[in-house]
Amino acid sequence: MLLPMPAATVLRSTPERTLLRDYWGRRFEGELARAWQSVREDNQDQRRFGSESLAALIGETAMSEALDVLARTGVPGAAEGPAALCRAFVARTVRLRYFAPGTRGCHFPAVPDWSALDDWLEEGGLDLPPPLSTARLPFLLERSRPAAACGPPAFRVPLPADLPYGRSDPDRIPVANLAANGLDTPATEGTKADPSRPAPVETGPTHESLSPLDAQCLAALRRGTAIRRR
Repeated sequence: MLLPMPAATVLRSTPERTLLRDYWGRRFEGELARAWQSVREDNQDQRRFGSESLAALIGETAMSEALDVLARTGVPGAAEGPAALCRAFVARTVRLRYFAPGTRGCHFPAVPDWSALDDWLEEGGLDLPPPLSTARLPFLLERSRPAAACGPPAFRVPLPADLPYGRSDPDRIPVANLAANGLDTPATEGTKADPSRPAPVETGPTHESLSPLDAQCLAALRRGTAIRRR
């Protein structure tokens, strides 16, 4: 599969392993997009699993958001038309589910119901196991899994638990448990979460006029700014 070459400035300033991981992520997207398109052509069900059906499921606002996000992140062909946008969105959301479980809502906050989207994808032929599964991988995931040179991630990036984005994502809860609610927690096999200990949330001073949701968002943003850059 041919992928666009990164710009020369990106090649000079980006570590080799980061470039390798990005390559495998984009290849994974390409394999998913190709598999999704092949099923559509075989079944001739573009109306049921095409852009119009996707727009009815997630809404026009989420479709516009998807076009903007995919175009800005350099997804080839995402702006070529509704069918290409649908295919690229499917590939990106599934990539996020496996490469960064629980983060889909942060990338596409306008999607109202991730469980419904997962059911739609499964009906459309992407009946894949949940992320972090120990079961045998299907062929699509096995052939597109990253090379060993990519290595495991050094850290699990914690997500602000109080933001409303992605609350309908079924992957949020298990990933939050694995992260043990700590900042920059090493992703070692021996790390286990303590389910009996709630996540500490530093709310800080809040104005009396703030609604509970606004106060939670501010508290989550404070926690997010505490994450150290690497």
